[in-house]
Amino acid sequence: MKHLHEKFSAYLKTQEGRYTAQKKAIVAHVFKQKAPFEIEAFIESVHKKDKLFSRATVYRTIKQLLEAGILKKIPNKDGRLYYEWVQDNQHYAHLICNGCGKISHFSENHLEKYIQNYCKTVRFQTLYQSIHIYGKCESC
Repeated sequence: MKHLHEKFSAYLKTQEGRYTAQKKAIVAHVFKQKAPFEIEAFIESVHKKDKLFSRATVYRTIKQLLEAGILKKIPNKDGRLYYEWVQDNQHYAHLICNGCGKISHFSENHLEKYIQNYCKTVRFQTLYQSIHIYGKCESC
């Protein structure tokens, strides 16, 4: 996690921003998230633990984390957005249930190799990838 804090700090410097104690605490809360999260639920959980953050500061920090490539968005079929932090060298697809909204991960080396080979063939430099597969989970 330390390298992600360093990456965010470096990004903020390029934007003439500061990595304040509040932002550090918000980022620490983001890194504790084990599953994709909605921003409103995240704000509620942060406010239960630490009342120091305004909604605007949380939203602004989330936006900056997205811009820095540390967070990514996952849309569901209803247009609700979930966020998760980008883990280096981990490529996977998201399986998103249209019934209950559950989001899980799917990882397959053959798929990753195919994508890399295809991009190389068409001379396309991949900076980021996000694959979303929508359907219904076993419970629904």
